[in-house]
Amino acid sequence: MLMPTQPEAPESMDAWRQILDDLDPKNLEAHLMLGWKLMATPPYQEEGIVLLENSFNPKKVSPTIDSNVPQTYFIAATIGRFRSQRYEFHKARKFTKIALDMNMIHGNDDGGYLCIHMQLANMYDWFPNSTQATDDAITSMLSYSDKILSQDNNDFSWPVKDASVAEKFPGAAPDPCVHCMLTTFYLSFYYRADVALIASNNYEMARRGWPKLNTTAKFVKEYDEEEEHPCINRKIRLAII
Repeated sequence: MLMPTQPEAPESMDAWRQILDDLDPKNLEAHLMLGWKLMATPPYQEEGIVLLENSFNPKKVSPTIDSNVPQTYFIAATIGRFRSQRYEFHKARKFTKIALDMNMIHGNDDGGYLCIHMQLANMYDWFPNSTQATDDAITSMLSYSDKILSQDNNDFSWPVKDASVAEKFPGAAPDPCVHCMLTTFYLSFYYRADVALIASNNYEMARRGWPKLNTTAKFVKEYDEEEEHPCINRKIRLAII
């Protein structure tokens, strides 16, 4: 299975569409080639991602995508990251876990193994529909963060290999940290969870993954080094409406 590395000509795109629309709707190659192109072409990203998702579904394609081919790993990781960006937790976790399994098959020295683990350790159901769904999401997060941060685990190579992640994962180049860490903003709605622990784990992963971010501003250091701090004598007027 080969993925396109150069932009497809419009007539080529039309040919893939014709195959799916008229000739062979379950054609795997057409799903992959057209899906990969559309995935990188706003505003057709959703259509492209759906075609790539179909490549894993035996009801949609025949045969399904080959797990022994390295590109399967990057396709699954791309789908997972796209769905997490759209706050679609279940699809995001499903395909990110597939990517994790594929990474174990094809080797974990490219930086992706750690990055994908970090995504799962920061991935939760942004809009859970039940208390059980909330608890399951938190349990999943903590299981991955515990594995990453365990002192006895030598499976992970710190720090994150930014250059490798940026090169191999679509969308990661502008900021590998954002690509791997995801957002914890919606944790504020998780009243049953140990938010302090999760936030602490999130910080520790970021600290290990990108040590240069763990710094103290110069003016803060200078202030801390002063023996006497002048008091500011002023009143603050607070209005509550």
